[in-house]
Amino acid sequence: MDVKVAGQPEAAKLEKDNPVRFTGTLLAYDPDPSFMLHWDKAKVNAEDIPKEKERERRSGRRRRSLSKLVEFQNAKRASVMMRGAFRV
Repeated sequence: MDVKVAGQPEAAKLEKDNPVRFTGTLLAYDPDPSFMLHWDKAKVNAEDIPKEKERERRSGRRRRSLSKLVEFQNAKRASVMMRGAFRV
């Protein structure tokens, strides 16, 4: 298929071999040697365009690692306190 998307710069984020839904005007088709459809003025369904998640992932990783560090420090303090309680 040959699809020409008009007025949607975010459609450039689409990746090869991912399914996508679109509407447009069928201009022509080539039956031989391989079947080819030519579309014009196409508009891609907004749900099929990938969102940017890189910034969310990065901040999420930092939060998780920070929370794990705090959890580790609290567990370490608790074990030290328990050792002190048994030394009486």
